[in-house]
Amino acid sequence: MPGTDPAGRPCYQGRPAVARSRGITPNLLAHRMRRHPAGLPEPDAWEILGDGELAPLWLPGRDAEWQAWEAAFPGRTGHPRKAPGEKP
Repeated sequence: MPGTDPAGRPCYQGRPAVARSRGITPNLLAHRMRRHPAGLPEPDAWEILGDGELAPLWLPGRDAEWQAWEAAFPGRTGHPRKAPGEKP
């Protein structure tokens, strides 16, 4: 089953893995997450880092949710982006 290890435990993706799957850097993903929190895919789990900070984790296979979130980003004018093929 995708997203699990041989023992059947879930394998989560952190920000670096999600960024790689989106073709961007982890820093750019973090920037976008701060700037556009609306519609961000809800984390499936949280990891406690050494400094006590929480890091979100997601199960793999949620590409459609990430694409929908990115599609909702405003364009350079501040208005929502037009769908491909949509006339002005």
